[in-house]
Amino acid sequence: LEGTGALVLDRMSKIAYMSMSERASAALAVQWAKKFKYQLILFESVDAEMNIVYHTNVMMSVGSSYVVACLQCVRGQSMRQMLHDTIVHESNKELIEITPLQMAAFCGNVLEVGDDNHRVLMMSQRAFVNFTEQQKTKFSQDHQLKLVAPNVTNIESIF
Repeated sequence: LEGTGALVLDRMSKIAYMSMSERASAALAVQWAKKFKYQLILFESVDAEMNIVYHTNVMMSVGSSYVVACLQCVRGQSMRQMLHDTIVHESNKELIEITPLQMAAFCGNVLEVGDDNHRVLMMSQRAFVNFTEQQKTKFSQDHQLKLVAPNVTNIESIF
């Protein structure tokens, strides 16, 4: 269970999301969720070439008032619906859906940092140029995030 990307946590709602892969053990995730009293949601997701998504944080990110997710990559319509309903109705967050192409451009691998007065959405330059203008406006205006997008091409090219 690789700690930085296998589990994506909604700390406010105590929900842990995990896309199962070789790097994410369902048995360990169940133990972790029980110990820390989180609701655990396990699912399978694949990229555009039908390869298993290796880390949950590649296809989803949880912010303070929104979730970025590539639900198209989640296997099974009922699981996609369950994820949607959990995000929208249990967490009361806005779902900002990304496409498999956006996921491949690291749009799911974003991170909100800061406090209530100064919130920043960190993303790579590649992710920034692949978000639509509507999505960027939603982040900056609706969720009042400052978008920061350094060039990390050297890191992204490793994957």
